[in-house]
Amino acid sequence: MRTQKNYMDRIRRLKQRVLDTRPEVDIENAVIVTRAFQETDGQPHYYQKAYSVYKTLLEKSIPIWDDELIVGNSGSKQRSGLCCPDDSVAFLSREIDTIHERPYDPFDFREEDKKLFREAVLPYWKGRSINDKWNAQIPEDVGALRDCGVLYIDRKCVRGWGELTPDYEMLLKEGVVGIEKRIHETLEKMDITAPGDYKKIKYLHSLLLVTEGLRQLGRRYSQKAAALAQTEADPKRKGELLKIAEVCGRVPEHPARTFHEALQSMFFLHTCVYMEHESASYNPGCFDQYMYPFYKADLEAGRITPDEAQELLDCLWVKFSEPCLFQDATTARYSAGYPLFQNLCVGGVDQNGMDAVNDLSYMVLQATMEVQMFQPSLSVKYNLARNPDKFLRKVVELIQMGTGFPAFHNDEAGILMMLNKGVPLPEAYHWNPCGCVETSLAGKQRCYTSYADYNLGMIVEFALNDGKSRKYGRAVAARTGDPRSFATYEQFLEAVKTQIRYVLRCMVAGNQVTTEIVRDMECPVASLTFKECLETGLDYAWGGAKYSMGDGLDAIGVADLINSILAVKELVYERRAITMDELLNALAADFEGYEDVQAMCQRCTKYGNDE
Repeated sequence: MRTQKNYMDRIRRLKQRVLDTRPEVDIENAVIVTRAFQETDGQPHYYQKAYSVYKTLLEKSIPIWDDELIVGNSGSKQRSGLCCPDDSVAFLSREIDTIHERPYDPFDFREEDKKLFREAVLPYWKGRSINDKWNAQIPEDVGALRDCGVLYIDRKCVRGWGELTPDYEMLLKEGVVGIEKRIHETLEKMDITAPGDYKKIKYLHSLLLVTEGLRQLGRRYSQKAAALAQTEADPKRKGELLKIAEVCGRVPEHPARTFHEALQSMFFLHTCVYMEHESASYNPGCFDQYMYPFYKADLEAGRITPDEAQELLDCLWVKFSEPCLFQDATTARYSAGYPLFQNLCVGGVDQNGMDAVNDLSYMVLQATMEVQMFQPSLSVKYNLARNPDKFLRKVVELIQMGTGFPAFHNDEAGILMMLNKGVPLPEAYHWNPCGCVETSLAGKQRCYTSYADYNLGMIVEFALNDGKSRKYGRAVAARTGDPRSFATYEQFLEAVKTQIRYVLRCMVAGNQVTTEIVRDMECPVASLTFKECLETGLDYAWGGAKYSMGDGLDAIGVADLINSILAVKELVYERRAITMDELLNALAADFEGYEDVQAMCQRCTKYGNDE
């Protein structure tokens, strides 16, 4: 029987406080950002965004809750939905009086905060937010498909970027001072008289505002912890607060020297990336690889014990579960649980293709076993040829607990996916899972891995209804003619393909419009950890990352599409059990009075049954 670790009492208290705290709408960030944009009216949008981040880091609340060893929060509340007004204010405006009572992912919304939102935030952002620009510019055919439930294509213009992996290792090794040095080196190469350089110079200076904000954030937490220590009666907690003050006085300004400093610096960056554009899937990436050197050095120097390090990890795991994805009621209905998909991975291989599993890999698995919360989204990259059996057994031990973690990825398959995208092998080795099951590269890749969803369940309906939606009574897709005229199965199948091509073309058209609009969704904090952004003076939003890859499209209803095609093929064209006219009449009546036709459809060959 396993002995209970002493630190678990703290972890249980931290965990219970999070679970007992009802999520709230957090307006503090929105108010500060709005004032910042107003104060910089006339400046370029990217400068306004950088200034708003700087101002937020200097003015935001910096709570330190009891028992915490790792501090930091993207907002002012422990569990909150963060409103980023430059991205979108529309859905909160619609749900301002109902968001607290909606069935999925409700948020409390204080009356005084509603008043602030209505008076200090909403008037300025109407017509200015990314979401407003999208709604004004969305192509008519794309909008028609969206409104009829064929496309879910608003996701990237309702909230921030998400689906990216900052280069946490850069900050840990160099600190803010090292990143500032990189910026100054690039500035020295610029010439304001050279065409195109003025914008880059102005942009790089705006990044220096953000680095100063990060520096001040650490100092503010250091001062706050020191002040709390002065009035703390419990000697143990007093010592913990003084340690927090020491750590935050060092990072993120300077390179991390210890495991505690590395965890804290990493989490400061993580919360600030989320704060500048609230969204899902900001990924901690290959955590065991970039954190292990700090743990190893502390252990060898006698600065830390394995249990002390495990306690810090467990505290961080609780912090990952504090923020709540802020999304509209409809989206929450299909993606409930405030899901942030902060994908943190262990295992795989290093830059030389050798086994990357280390002691910290096991401790990360142990943290998920001990904390048992919904974040981070733990993934394992398992390399059959390189990773040891002992590691696999530990993974299985976690899987047996039934927590849903970890997601289990074939490392070789991930490497091949990156190679297929043109990434060189040494970099491909270092891929990390992103969001659900996509691939990413820390500090190098720009890609909406899940740009939009398209509803394949509608395709056969369009082919059988000349491009009209039965539910909405609108012609929104390709006009492929009266299906009664389809004399052969091949003609019917060509109509289906025509509808698919039409829907895909509309998605690509929407993507092109989105790509232009989100150039105004600059993300200066994240860009600080993309080396090429600093070298070129180009924000992540402008394509500054080393690899800008095509955006991912998600097919929904593959089985519905195939089953529908098979039913028409078998009943109308092969067995001739019913005519096309009879099938159309049955569909128009929703099978009422045509139960025999419905039964025949249900008995047809089905996708996935090896038939």
